[in-house]
Amino acid sequence: MKNISIISFINTIFLIATIFVLISFKLFIDMDIKRFDRITKNRYAIIANSFLSGLEFIPTDEQIKAIVNKFDVTAIDDKELRLKIIREHKEFMIIKSDEGRVRIFKIKRDYYIYVQKFGYNLFFMDNSPKRYKYFRNTMIIMVVMIIILFLYLLMIRKLKPLKLLKKNVDRFGEGDLTIRVIDVGNDEIGEISKSFNNAVLSINRLIESKTLFMRNMMHELKTPVTKGMIITEMVEECENRKLLKRVFDRINDIINQLATIEKLNSNMLKLNLQPNSLTQMLNEAIRILIINEKKCEILTDNIVLNVDKELFVIVLKNLIHNGIKFSKNNKIYVELKDNRLKFISNSPPLTKPLSYYLEPFYQEEKRKDGLGIGLYIINSILKAHNLNLRYKYRDKKVIFFIDIDELKNK
Repeated sequence: MKNISIISFINTIFLIATIFVLISFKLFIDMDIKRFDRITKNRYAIIANSFLSGLEFIPTDEQIKAIVNKFDVTAIDDKELRLKIIREHKEFMIIKSDEGRVRIFKIKRDYYIYVQKFGYNLFFMDNSPKRYKYFRNTMIIMVVMIIILFLYLLMIRKLKPLKLLKKNVDRFGEGDLTIRVIDVGNDEIGEISKSFNNAVLSINRLIESKTLFMRNMMHELKTPVTKGMIITEMVEECENRKLLKRVFDRINDIINQLATIEKLNSNMLKLNLQPNSLTQMLNEAIRILIINEKKCEILTDNIVLNVDKELFVIVLKNLIHNGIKFSKNNKIYVELKDNRLKFISNSPPLTKPLSYYLEPFYQEEKRKDGLGIGLYIINSILKAHNLNLRYKYRDKKVIFFIDIDELKNK
C-alpha cells in the first residue's frame, strides 16, 4: 500500500465501496423478496381458509358474492382458461383442510385462486394482489450509485491540482526553474502549491546569487593567473620556472573545472552533438594532460561517436588522469570491447560505493590531491549524454567503463 498512488488508492476504495453496496443491495433484495413472499402467502392462507370454512357444502350465490366482495376477486368461468392455468403452471402454494383444498397460482404478477371442495370447484382471479415494488428498489440503488459516482468525481476533481503539482515538480527537477503553479484555492493542496512557488523563488534567488559569486570569483582569479602565466614565460629556464608553470596550470585547471560545475548546476550545459573520432578525442585528452604516451596505452578501434567533443574530451581526460594518478605503476589502459569503453588501472579498489565518489567535493581520508570533483563532472557530462559511469574491481585492477552503443554513428 505504500507504493500505490493516491488516485489508484481512491479508485480502489470507491471500487470496493461500489461492490460492497451492490452486494449489500442484492442481499437486501433477496431478503425483502422472501419477506414479501411470506406476507403474500399469509394473505392467501387467510383467503383460502375463508373459502374452505365460510362456504357450505353447496354454497349459495349470496355466500360466494359476499366472499368475492370481501377479498376483491373475480370469478373465472372460462373452462379452457382454467384448464390451461392448472396444466401449464406450477402452484405458488396449496392450503388443505378436511373440507377441501385451495391452490394458488402465480402467473407473472397475477394470482389465481382455485377452490376445490366436495361437490364443486371455484376459480377466481385476485383483482388487487400485493405486488413487489421492484421499481422502488431500483430507484433506491440508482440514487445510491449516483451519489457514490458524484462523490468519486468530486474527489478526483479535488485531487486534480495535485497531479498538476506533481507534473510541475517533475519539470522543476528536470531543470525548468521558471515553472510556477497557478493558484488552486485555499485548501491543503493550495497551500502546498503556494509553498512550492515560494521555494522555487527562493532557489532561483540562491542560484542567481551563487552564479554571480562564481562568475565574479573566476573572473578575479583568471586575471592574476593569466598575468602569472605570462610572467612565468619571461623567467629564464630553470626548475622554479617549471614549478611555477605547473602551479599556474593547476590553478587554471581548477578554475575551468569550477566553471564546468557552475554550468552543470545552472542547467546551462548545452550539448553540441557531432560525429567525432574516438581516437582523436583520446589523443586530445592526452595532449591536454601533457603526459607521456607510454603512461596511457590505447587498445581501441577508430570508431565515430555522436558526442559533444569538448565535453567528452573532459570525460576522457579526467578518467585517464584519475587512472594514472591512483595506479601503482602510473599507467592506464583504455580498451574498447563489445561497445564498452574501459579504463583499466592497477589501483586499489574503492573503499565506498561509486555513488559516494560521484558527489562533488567528496571527502576521503586517503584521497590524493584534488578537489574531488573529477568523477562528479564525468558523471554529469555522461548523464547529459544519457550514459552512466560504471565501476568494477577484477583481478586486482580497477575498471571504470561506459557502454557507448547508443553513441555510435550507425
